[in-house]
Amino acid sequence: MILPTRSNIMTRSRSAAIWTRASCRRGVPTPRLQSKIRHRSTYGSGVWKQQPAAFDKVRRGQSIDAHEVLRYKSALLATFFDRLDDTNQLTKTILYNLNPRDNELFATMIGNFQDGSVPGKMQYGSSWWFLDPIDGMTAQMRALSNMGLFSRFVGMVTDSPSFLSYSRHEYFRRLVCNFLGDDVRLGRLPDDRERLGRLAQDVSFFNARDYLGVELGALGRHEARAA
Repeated sequence: MILPTRSNIMTRSRSAAIWTRASCRRGVPTPRLQSKIRHRSTYGSGVWKQQPAAFDKVRRGQSIDAHEVLRYKSALLATFFDRLDDTNQLTKTILYNLNPRDNELFATMIGNFQDGSVPGKMQYGSSWWFLDPIDGMTAQMRALSNMGLFSRFVGMVTDSPSFLSYSRHEYFRRLVCNFLGDDVRLGRLPDDRERLGRLAQDVSFFNARDYLGVELGALGRHEARAA
């Protein structure tokens, strides 16, 4: 895996400086300035790609689409994690997104930094806030299942102090069972009720308990996985 470095990321400040210099010349940027834009590297889909189209769009006064922004965001995220990893400061991390377009980005990004020191060290967290209705939660689970290891998923989260908000965990468990059941019905998973039952229990409770290592009450502390 190749990760971006400070020298080859076109930051906002560097890009703004280039276009300011170009505008002062009352015309198209010089070939040297064009080269800085044309040959800037961005991290997308796991490989380095040249993005000359971005310069052409800006030169014609057009806007850069969301996909360009997404590649820029992925480069910054990869750089941040890479620097932490290089200095052994990258600890257990759970990523949460608020935009569904980032599902696949987050699901693949965690795989770049799984070092085997802790099972499921990097986690793609469950849908939350306005992404936690049925469609958002199912889309998050599908992205993680397609691109990661669903069996290590730490499950649902709540950021509310309200006791009634914990009903979303029951809602989540039902969606997990529906998600697995649909894959069985479509022939994607074997109809092994015991194994799938253990998987549902792990995702709903045991993975989070083991991952977080928090002190629980007697029921949670002594609860055992199904045989």
